[in-house]
Amino acid sequence: MRTHRAPGLCANKYSHNGNGNEHWMVITYKPGKRIVVRSEREDNPISYVLGKTAHYVNKAGRKIDEHLIRPGSRVIVYTSRGQLHAAKRVVLDED
Repeated sequence: MRTHRAPGLCANKYSHNGNGNEHWMVITYKPGKRIVVRSEREDNPISYVLGKTAHYVNKAGRKIDEHLIRPGSRVIVYTSRGQLHAAKRVVLDED
């Protein structure tokens, strides 16, 4: 699967084993505040702060309404380098 990356962003899509086949599932989501995700293979959730400048897009890179993201949605979370728990871009990885 090919992922479009904006300059200076890194994707937190892959699990610790690095196989690249996992998706993150949204556990809790408060638009503009916080998103908590977990791997489909692991139970350890990861929490990200969502700033007012966070971008929400679909797989094609088109802007979407942030309210389309819900618990159970599959996402890819992008962070700025050096700020691993501050989401800059959230990609809704669903059709």
